[in-house]
Amino acid sequence: MPCDRWLASSALQKAIRRGEVLTAEPALRTLYRHDPRAAWRRLLVIACEDVGIASLPALLIAATGGASARAGRERERDEAAALATARALAEAPKDRSSDLLLAIALHDPGLEAMRARCRSVPVARRLEWGGGAGLVADGARAGRMALLRD
Repeated sequence: MPCDRWLASSALQKAIRRGEVLTAEPALRTLYRHDPRAAWRRLLVIACEDVGIASLPALLIAATGGASARAGRERERDEAAALATARALAEAPKDRSSDLLLAIALHDPGLEAMRARCRSVPVARRLEWGGGAGLVADGARAGRMALLRD
């Protein structure tokens, strides 16, 4: 895709949001070649904002793929994983409710006391509130298995 990284990033998100795999792949390739880490960060943002709870396996594929990406080393292998992730996100059902819920949680004045309480608690404890570490581990395992099948 002949464009700069910013246009590629925007095209990638729009293509995934619309389920357009044939547009998502070249946009991802362009962004990845400019900055592999930015490509993985963008995939995670898209997974959280646009796919959300509609496809936990796709969300976890993006999260685990970005966490294990080795920018600079094994670049071709990582690019293939990023392409598979973009494809999985484009093909996944979409649900923006988690992004909308996050906006409410971050900005609703009535939730300031809860935000303050959450800031004072370690992340591991907060994960337990959301369903437990076992749920996160099970989801990550399911996401990796789905990526390997593709």
